[in-house]
Amino acid sequence: MKLSEQRVKFTQDCAKLRLFAATLPGYGIAIDDAKRSKSYQKEQSNIKDSQHLLGLAEDYILYYKGVYEPAVTPKGKERYRILGEYWESLDILNRWGGRFGTPKSKYDTEIGYDACHFERMNK
Repeated sequence: MKLSEQRVKFTQDCAKLRLFAATLPGYGIAIDDAKRSKSYQKEQSNIKDSQHLLGLAEDYILYYKGVYEPAVTPKGKERYRILGEYWESLDILNRWGGRFGTPKSKYDTEIGYDACHFERMNK
């Protein structure tokens, strides 16, 4: 699949994620970060091959009942879990950052280091 086709599919899935979040009581999400330039990526992360560079990743801010819910707190991570699991259910190429750094065997009990991150693999 060409990158242009991947980006279209990614955008469609992002729209589905936003609509899904709007159905959850108390949830509100907003885009925090999306496509990045190489220089901006260098400033933000030490990951050189980020899907952000291809336009295949977005980070979201979660508000619960109107209050910002950080993705790094236990409660915040759990609130992101429902979004991440929905995201993964949309397509086999979709990856949720809440899985990063967590062994597959612990997906049910642990959430990784980037719960606010949603991406599509370019394959």
